[in-house]
Amino acid sequence: MINTSCYLARRERQFLGYVTAEVRTPPPFFQPVRECHITEIVVRKDAHRQGIAVELLETIEDWGRAKDCEYLDLYVDRENTAAKTLYEEQGYAVERYTMKKRLEGETSDGSNRGTIR
Repeated sequence: MINTSCYLARRERQFLGYVTAEVRTPPPFFQPVRECHITEIVVRKDAHRQGIAVELLETIEDWGRAKDCEYLDLYVDRENTAAKTLYEEQGYAVERYTMKKRLEGETSDGSNRGTIR
């Protein structure tokens, strides 16, 4: 079964954007809830605010339903207020925060990661 998908948005022969997604199933000791995770959604800058992202989201939602997914999720950069507003308007809500820590020091190949100040 194919558990990844990519849809392109275009007008005539002009590429406007794309969305990619994958189906995720948790390990068996968790409640078996299939989720569709949007791995990327990109719309060309000159095509913003034309409904392209909404069409891409609706298309991937249909794909997720066809794959028997119960939820759809995605990551968005904290500073991307336009995207966050769009997703909230489409019914998405924050459920989790992703936290990162830079690993300093030497890598296994001997290069230095540098330091953060």
